[in-house]
Amino acid sequence: MNYNTIEDLAGYYMFIAACISTEEKEELKKEWNKQGGYEKIEWWEFIMNNTKIEVCLNK
Repeated sequence: MNYNTIEDLAGYYMFIAACISTEEKEELKKEWNKQGGYEKIEWWEFIMNNTKIEVCLNK
């Protein structure tokens, strides 16, 4: 992943936001709004700070 500024990561985190379940998205959205919503932090950046991606390869 190549980027020069943190804003260059926005597209990646919007993709992650699109992949989470509706229930997970609703929980994150509630917490985001409780913390001030868009006026405090952009949605993609909130996703970046509050999600974790793991890859597990079982062979």
